[in-house]
Amino acid sequence: MKRLKVLPLSLRGKKRYIKFEILNGEISHKKVYEKFKEMFLKLFGHFGFSLASPKFVLGKKNFVIIKCNHTFVPEVIVSMSLTIFGENKILRVLKISGTIKKLKN
Repeated sequence: MKRLKVLPLSLRGKKRYIKFEILNGEISHKKVYEKFKEMFLKLFGHFGFSLASPKFVLGKKNFVIIKCNHTFVPEVIVSMSLTIFGENKILRVLKISGTIKKLKN
């Protein structure tokens, strides 16, 4: 059985990591991801969701890091802010970076 070839780095899609801080208390990250996904699908549909390919990378008490396609950063920020708005919390984008190592520092 032949193995599939790995796609070269030059052909892979560029990604961005967005670090959010959620003020006014702690939240359940699983609950937020489900609401985020629901809100993103309402706003941009399944096609937009598949193009943006958002993924929760890391979640701590008040911080969330989301990985997405570099062209869909504003859409992810809007969806996340509308998700948190329903929870009566304040959302702040701390940093947007191309590598997760820079966000953790």
